[in-house]
Order: sequence, then C-alpha cells, then structure tokens
Amino acid sequence: MDWLKNRFACVCVAALILPSTVGFFWGACSLRQSGRAPTHPSELRGITTLDGCPLDPRDEIPGTLVAVVFISHDCPISNALAPELCALAPNARGRGVCFYAVHANPPEDLALVVTHGKEFGFSAAMTVLLDPDQTLARATGARVMPEAVLFRCHADREIEILYSGRVNDLYSALGRRRASPTRNELRDAIDAAVAGVAPVQSKTKAIGCFIEMSPSPD
Repeated sequence: MDWLKNRFACVCVAALILPSTVGFFWGACSLRQSGRAPTHPSELRGITTLDGCPLDPRDEIPGTLVAVVFISHDCPISNALAPELCALAPNARGRGVCFYAVHANPPEDLALVVTHGKEFGFSAAMTVLLDPDQTLARATGARVMPEAVLFRCHADREIEILYSGRVNDLYSALGRRRASPTRNELRDAIDAAVAGVAPVQSKTKAIGCFIEMSPSPD
C-alpha cells in the first residue's frame, strides 16, 4: 500500500508499532510559531489516509521535517501546481522529509479524490490525506489550496512551523499566471531546513481556492 511505503520511507514507524498511542500523540503536540497558540487535543482528530487509516503528520519522530500541502481535486490553481509538487515530494523524501498532500474539502464521493490522485500523480509521489473535520487546516492556519506548511516536530511534542504559504509564484494573483515561476519558496524552505538553517522567508501569501471552513465544533 502506498501510504505504508511512504511511512517507512520517512522512518515513521512510531504510530504503526504503537497504534494505541496515536491519540496520545495527537493530544501531546502543539504548534510553536510567533503569534500562534498551541493546539488542543480536540482539534487533532479525523485525519486519515485514503484507505481510512488514522494518520496525523505531526506524529513523526522528533526532529523529522514534515511538509503538508493542502490541495483540491477541483481547484485549477491547485492542479496547476501538481507537477511541481510531484517532482518536489520524492526529492524531499529522499532527504528525510515526510511529504503529504491534504484534502481539507474532501468531496462526498471518495472516488473523486482517488481518481484525482492517480491522474495528477499525487498518489505515486506522496501520501494523500483526508482532513474532513479541517483539524489540520485549523492547526496550521492554512486557508487556501494550494497552501504549504513545513514544520519540525520536537521531543517536547511541540511543532515548530518553519514556513507557510505558497508553493511558488506561478500565480501572482487570481487569474494571473506566469509562463513559469520565478520563485520556489517551498523548495527553498525545504533546502534551507535540511541544511539546518532558517528559510529566508518564513511566510508568504498563498494564491488559490479558499478552503471552505466549517464552523469549529469546539
């Protein structure tokens, strides 16, 4: 199964060896970035692979770099970034970065997401997740598709956000697409983080389709 292979590729064995501890890990982690409050356990539920297996990308081994990119099966801008993301993910994984594509607006028909993942190459390049309760979107502050978040999980169960924002500047605004990007902020942020230095830019404005946030149950 693709999700299992990707987990081993990232040396992410903790949740598989001790599945009963997943709920504990979800409640133990918090976010650490200027201006962001820690998450609460109730915010960290409902994230699964396309196979329905619980998987929270914040459960990685302390020190692991994790990139999550929120995508949509029906957003043109999100789909336009598919080639960049599908090229970047394997390269990042080869350097120890766990890479996930996340549907925060999953359609009622799961087959649409499965087909989309195959047609655009996401399923082959990375693990695709469903965030139906939008818990991961809220926890990371993501509001747009595509929007990327790069973070590092620490031993004290805090998660340090290193970069959040656009994947690149292919789109300068809605309806304004360049022939090719001139800046690749997510790629640059990953390169910097792998090298052990802070990304030059820690936050940019993502351009795309808005995540349709439902009222928080909390």
